[in-house]
Amino acid sequence: MMNVGGVSPETLKESQRTGQPFPSLHSPFWAPAPEPTIKAGLTGMTAAALELLGKPAK
Repeated sequence: MMNVGGVSPETLKESQRTGQPFPSLHSPFWAPAPEPTIKAGLTGMTAAALELLGKPAK
């Protein structure tokens, strides 16, 4: 299993300012920032696959 954050920097700052927590993963209000979330997940999974296959990530 792999966890990937999906909160935009603006949302993080607003949460820190107000103390309002983020919606949980299974909440209907959970809305990750699509592009950076997918990019981070893809990069992490690719690096993990390359490591498991014995090919260092560049």
